[in-house]
Amino acid sequence: MMAGRRSLLLAACLAALGPALALASPPAHATPAVHADRTRASTAARAYGWGQPAWREEFDRSRLRSVWGVFDSPGNGGNGLRRPSQVRLGGGVLTIAGTPEALTGGLALDRGLHRYGRWETRLRTRSSGTGSPYHAVLALIPHDLARYHCGATDIDVAEYDLGAPVGFFLHALPARQHYASVRRDTTRWHTYAVEVTRRSVTWFVDGRAVVTDRDATMTSGIPLALDLQLDAFQPAGLARSTMQVDWTRYYPLRGHTRPVKAPAPRTTTYDYAC
Repeated sequence: MMAGRRSLLLAACLAALGPALALASPPAHATPAVHADRTRASTAARAYGWGQPAWREEFDRSRLRSVWGVFDSPGNGGNGLRRPSQVRLGGGVLTIAGTPEALTGGLALDRGLHRYGRWETRLRTRSSGTGSPYHAVLALIPHDLARYHCGATDIDVAEYDLGAPVGFFLHALPARQHYASVRRDTTRWHTYAVEVTRRSVTWFVDGRAVVTDRDATMTSGIPLALDLQLDAFQPAGLARSTMQVDWTRYYPLRGHTRPVKAPAPRTTTYDYAC
């Protein structure tokens, strides 16, 4: 099960290891123009009438803004390293690059935190050559690490081994997990969104609701930070890979929207809360 190999121990582990976030932006890199055609993106914001975003990141600068903390730490589970050099801007997109030797990267928002709202992000992942797959993570994690509980209070907007189905996860203490998955060609651009209210969590892909969790006991009400990672689950022997992000946006819960109808997630437990 994908959740058994999840990677969101990062925040608590990095805090224990010392300075984990390099708040200064990584150096700019000369990257070929790979900017996605944004006019063709199907979004939940447009489909459900979310209005204008209260915050947005288009990744169209030469350096990351100071609101982002870039990881500079050991990799997931001690596999490889996360380094700012692997997080690059160019061609209007953010690229996280992973090498066969598990040298990779990640970053998280250090400001602009919200308990509830709607987050939407457009991304794709690609790999080349032979080797084991990297693991892509787009998640909302508590900014207060004391309340993180090794991932027990996070929301995975989209998480998957490259080439595998895209998973959506919701966790709550002591060991409850709700999850669902869909199959998509993740080498192509897709928009992934989540709406978090006091009573429900709904996931969207390319403007369509794919799962709705109406168990109010699964939402924590903790301020959440957007997190982006490309993780290695072994120290070497990985396929060279990239995770590219075109943009990410936040919308508050306001205004009139279309009713959301989608299947409920499956329920299970997990064993890594702390």
